Amino acid sequence: MLLVFLLALAIAHPQSAAAQSRSSSSSSQSSSSSSNNSSSSSRSSTKHSDQDEARDAVRTGKIMPLTAILEIVTKREPGTVMEVELETKDGKVTYRIEVLNDKGRRREIRLDARNGEVLWAGDD
Repeated sequence: MLLVFLLALAIAHPQSAAAQSRSSSSSSQSSSSSSNNSSSSSRSSTKHSDQDEARDAVRTGKIMPLTAILEIVTKREPGTVMEVELETKDGKVTYRIEVLNDKGRRREIRLDARNGEVLWAGDD
């Protein structure tokens, strides 16, 4: 879940997400034992790599920025965004967004990350 949040933050705010990731990484390292430090460090580098890939894809125009995707989603399904994932399957990159709508129902919307086209929407 933290990875999803950091990924979403990285796409929306590249500089602050990097600082958040570094802050999260250093605070977990200082409060962990030495055996946990190595596993925490490896997870941090994976998170950073995912963020870099997403940021590069936005910069090169391969995918739309999360802010634009969220505008499409909230117009279609007003409510609170609960989860965001950037997924790749069979070479197609999609955003999977979970929304708690105004009626209290949890909805899932999948969008083509390149153009924002809604591919699927339904109850989660």
